[in-house]
Amino acid sequence: MSRRLGRAVRRHLSAADERFGLRLSAGPVVSSVAAVAFVLLLLVRAGWAPLHNLDAGTAAALHQFGADHPELVKSAEVVSDVFDPNVFRVALTLIAVVYLIHGERHHATWLVVTVFGGAVLGLALKEIIGRARRCCRIRSQRRRGCRSRLAMPLGRRPAAACSC
Repeated sequence: MSRRLGRAVRRHLSAADERFGLRLSAGPVVSSVAAVAFVLLLLVRAGWAPLHNLDAGTAAALHQFGADHPELVKSAEVVSDVFDPNVFRVALTLIAVVYLIHGERHHATWLVVTVFGGAVLGLALKEIIGRARRCCRIRSQRRRGCRSRLAMPLGRRPAAACSC
């Protein structure tokens, strides 16, 4: 093998090795984060008192802050309505239709499965966790009713993560 070819092969292998090393090191990090989240979920389901007290205290403090600042609650409701997951679902479904029109079947399929799979996942997690939203006098809360004074830990984050 000539020197020039040998250098090119080493350079290519080292770049590939670096990418592989990065992917390899990301696995344990992601697994650790998932394990911590799973343990916290188990502690929530078991009703572990320190976590329950933290949850109830945080919910009460945030509720009081919202009661003291109604203008902030109103602006948060507007932002919540504008960035509602259903708005993104409709927009991304339209984008998937555009992909289909242009013959990009794989992109359209990936988009629809990701968006609606995330919606189903969020719904399933809410049912598995079995926690109600906090009772308060916010317009959107009155429609849903109230089963307990605990907050739902998921909220709209999974839907937003899947939609964006």
